[in-house]
Amino acid sequence: RLLMHIPAPRLHLVRYYGRYSNVARARRKASPPATHGAGGHNTEPPGKGNVETLNGYGVKKIVTSCPHCFNTFANEYPHLGGHYEVMHHTQMLAALVDEGKLKPEANGNSVTFHDPCYLGRHNGVFDEPRELVKLTSRSKPIEMERSREQSFCCGGGGGMCYVDEKPDQRVNQNRADEAIATGADVVAEGCPFCTTMLEDGIAARKGDRNVVVRDVSELLWESVSAGKPDPAAKSVEAS
Repeated sequence: RLLMHIPAPRLHLVRYYGRYSNVARARRKASPPATHGAGGHNTEPPGKGNVETLNGYGVKKIVTSCPHCFNTFANEYPHLGGHYEVMHHTQMLAALVDEGKLKPEANGNSVTFHDPCYLGRHNGVFDEPRELVKLTSRSKPIEMERSREQSFCCGGGGGMCYVDEKPDQRVNQNRADEAIATGADVVAEGCPFCTTMLEDGIAARKGDRNVVVRDVSELLWESVSAGKPDPAAKSVEAS
């Protein structure tokens, strides 16, 4: 069985084009971000219950859009008895493109890609999201001054999204400056925390520039959905 730990907009791509069934839905979050940000990585209280639920469903593969959950499922759940094949949604979507189940049509946008910390630096997933950007924009992403292994946080890691920083020391605005400096029209990312932090940072720093923040899955959805029926209206077999 396959667990989709992703929100509905990203699930549309997988359900409509990938035609996956046997989707089990977990009731608890992989691990509260506030728990990790409080000075430790104590995933045991929610993790034990989740492992019991997932193993009860016979889940073998997990796809998640949250890099923090990706890291937790892949690297921490095995210590609790949860052994699964774990994929980030950009990896799943890249696989669907390779299999010909998704056929993006490139546009002319210039895009820079922000590496989420727990996707890139902590788990080494760099290429799949960049390949999706290339397919949807006709060119490789414009790299920021700090990228890939040397990338910089969006400001949401370590519980910082819950902290009221000093106006002149906000991490997300620092990162926004680097993104804007590339001259790109779109700042792509692959993390819900990065979405929130970068949208706020870009809004504060872009001035008269027209710069938008998009999850990679949104870019892919826009590139494959033109002229196609709404997947929400198409019946999908699931159990």
